[in-house]
Amino acid sequence: YAAVPGHGGGGPRTTPRGPQYRGGPVDLAELIASWHRDGTVDGFHLTPVEPLRDLERLVNGTVSLLQHRGLFRTFYPGSTLRDHLGLARPANQYAVAQEAS
Repeated sequence: YAAVPGHGGGGPRTTPRGPQYRGGPVDLAELIASWHRDGTVDGFHLTPVEPLRDLERLVNGTVSLLQHRGLFRTFYPGSTLRDHLGLARPANQYAVAQEAS
């Protein structure tokens, strides 16, 4: 996100996919951490502009720095999406129907 001076600079650059950050992984991690600290955000969707170049920087740079600060998970607690989101398993509607008959 280039709208914040000192974090990629050059002013905002808006694309059809939203604001685009231009800077290094350390500055991006610091920007995300500052927004989190200020209560501005509670999550992000980061999409590499050029996957061959940017994906490695995001994963091994920004994400690892955020993990070190405790702002990005280092593991998932379960093996399903339901587990990851902490959702209870709903009652089986067919098991209830069998008990009633």
